[in-house]
Amino acid sequence: MVALVAGSASEATIETLTMDGWKVHRVEAITNPGLWSQSNLHGKKFPARFWAVYTKLLIWSLTEYGRLVYLDADTIALQNLDNLFLCDGFCGVLRQAERLNTGVLVITPSKDVLNDMLDKISELPSYTGGDQGFLNAYYDEFSGSPMFYPSQGLPLSQANPDWRSQKHTEENQTAAAAAGGLRMGRIPTGYNADLGLFITNSNRWHIPEDQIHILHYTLAAFKPWDWYSSWIIGPSGGKWQGLRNRLPPSSQGYQYGQTKGQNRAWFCGIVILPIVVVVAGIYRRRQEAEMVGGGLVTQLIMSLINKGGNGNGSTSNASSLHGLVPVLPSGFKLISILAGIVSLCAALFISCSIIIPPQIAPLKGWFLVYEWSAALFVVVFGQFLSFCFKWGHRWASSNNGSSNSSGGGGMSGAPIGQTAVLMSCALISMGLTPWAADLLQVPSFVSRILLTAVAVALALVICTQCFISLATVWFMFGARRAAPLPGAAAKYAVV
Repeated sequence: MVALVAGSASEATIETLTMDGWKVHRVEAITNPGLWSQSNLHGKKFPARFWAVYTKLLIWSLTEYGRLVYLDADTIALQNLDNLFLCDGFCGVLRQAERLNTGVLVITPSKDVLNDMLDKISELPSYTGGDQGFLNAYYDEFSGSPMFYPSQGLPLSQANPDWRSQKHTEENQTAAAAAGGLRMGRIPTGYNADLGLFITNSNRWHIPEDQIHILHYTLAAFKPWDWYSSWIIGPSGGKWQGLRNRLPPSSQGYQYGQTKGQNRAWFCGIVILPIVVVVAGIYRRRQEAEMVGGGLVTQLIMSLINKGGNGNGSTSNASSLHGLVPVLPSGFKLISILAGIVSLCAALFISCSIIIPPQIAPLKGWFLVYEWSAALFVVVFGQFLSFCFKWGHRWASSNNGSSNSSGGGGMSGAPIGQTAVLMSCALISMGLTPWAADLLQVPSFVSRILLTAVAVALALVICTQCFISLATVWFMFGARRAAPLPGAAAKYAVV
């Protein structure tokens, strides 16, 4: 096995590849020339992630090997591939729109062919903005080449003795001779099985599954090494993870294809976070008696919010507190919804983008994202509920013309149980949305997307009601602290 390594790969990575049996060749990356031919791009260049994809052309420089089978990094071999070496020319799989897919190639290395390609990089456009578009332009007769079946056991030159690329033979005799006369053959799709087609075809292959030799993970945003990809690629991702779990320890001693960052994230999730939660809970108890207080920023925010009310900053007089349906300040529900959505989005963003490494194992990834997102949401939205408590206290105090008396002090009688239930409802409703299609056993890709969108909409409806109820409960709790309702067992309504 040969690996071309360009860029800033660490020595630990090189050592690990070597330990796994790879022959590592360090090469200089070939910068993308940006010759994109699609007419509707209005001068736009190639995608940023394609900046070095032309480096793939350097496989033609490995002339110490008589023949090479090239595999993209997002492919895995499911069966023996020895028969592919019977291609004594240039072979690949033709995909939809009569295009050569360059994820799997069989080539005869040649410095002459490589030099010819490098000379034509500045001439030939790429419909993809990358190497695949260039190779389709370079081998523009590939779609007309005959089928080559490696399972027949005959070399390409014997299976199809009468076919050669006439154009390239005439243009570059030296390169043509070095590449077996630029003889080309189309190998069966089972040697480059497109997972994207499988997903969009309701998780069904167009060929018998036992004919699949190479699986190609073509979904750009869902690669098998990303923990979240299991949501869409399902068992196909498990094949890749199975290979990963059988890897020997890395040069740094980490097992199952893990890295230092992934192990650190897992340790923090199962050890550090619970400790932080306990410490935060103890610290919170010490501040309970000071909940009515508020800094300058809190007072300023509440004064701005209450401007929509009457002259003394409220929408009703103190007698409303003694009714069964208290009147809330203007815009209170909208502010509560926005605070909840912002808290939820912030928790998900921090968890997925900062805390959890993308390449961690799927089960660990899902566990950590639920754990960290729930913890961060409770912390962030909990601060808003604290603000609602202070807001309710000041609102009631201003209506009664009283000072900031605690009206009983501390957090005695706080609606902790109701808060836990409502927060759990919000978190569970959002947590179940990715699995709605699985729970209902919906295989179709389009149906999964539509069903997930519906599930998200329903979860948002549930969440918004929870956000409003939580904020109202804590607002009224603060108001009762400033102007207690008659009787120890007085009830208050939630709107």
